Amino acid sequence: MKFQVFLLTFLLVLTSFKCKQSSEALPPKLLPSHITDLVYPYPVKPIISAHRGGKHIISYPENCLETFQYITSQYDFIIEFDVVQSYDSVLYLMHDNSLERTTNGTGSSFDQSWSYISGLHLKDDEGTLTSFKVPQLEDVLQWADGKALLSIDVKRGVDRDLLLSLLYQYKAYRFAEIITYTIDDVNFYKNTAPEFTLSVNVRNDDELARVLDTGILLSKVKPFIGTSRKSSDFIQKLHERGWLVTLGTLGNLDAQAQARGFHIYNELIELGADALATDYPLEVAEYFYTN
Repeated sequence: MKFQVFLLTFLLVLTSFKCKQSSEALPPKLLPSHITDLVYPYPVKPIISAHRGGKHIISYPENCLETFQYITSQYDFIIEFDVVQSYDSVLYLMHDNSLERTTNGTGSSFDQSWSYISGLHLKDDEGTLTSFKVPQLEDVLQWADGKALLSIDVKRGVDRDLLLSLLYQYKAYRFAEIITYTIDDVNFYKNTAPEFTLSVNVRNDDELARVLDTGILLSKVKPFIGTSRKSSDFIQKLHERGWLVTLGTLGNLDAQAQARGFHIYNELIELGADALATDYPLEVAEYFYTN
């Protein structure tokens, strides 16, 4: 039921949102989502993106459908995950180039058949083997429609035509974005998959200029500003284009928050970040959504 609030019209939000306002004494408001035709409830609190679908959760592995189901049963998240391709052309979820760290398998993630991979079990962050299996991308798309927003990190070696064929089969542009790393990526998806919103690196003025030079529709861009603090002036520049801004706290900023206190996240929101991509989604959600 929580997800039904996403199904308000995107145009309504676009007409009401110009740029990010001060959070002092504001009533709950809706800002445009990074997902075309959807909106996200944003009552002066951050959107939380679960890096690799959730890490540091005992008995729940990263890039695991059961982990996605578990965390979204508690709070609304953007589910970020990684996609690789088996040698017999099955798209499945995996971050590493090899299977050892996250499964009881061995060898390259790309050089094994799906019949081999499908028999493996996933490990949690502490290396404990679980009963959960490696999911296909198709499994996640079937589950997510109407339940969660997705952010898809496409690893090297994936056949992008095969990927887009599957994404369009499920009309995933309604609930998923594609992560890009280069301007060539942006141009490729702009030309071949124009319905999709793209997560785009906009970490400085030079990258901003290059993105604008592509001619991509601004409504199809969700800037990722990196994994370090940016100035409020720079973030405001992005807000003036009607963009929601994602800051990655995964890594150093998450470590700072764990060591010094979660007020670190408040400081990032005060700088202007709209979404936080974190390795601790449940802890960050509990901090913001229950306080």
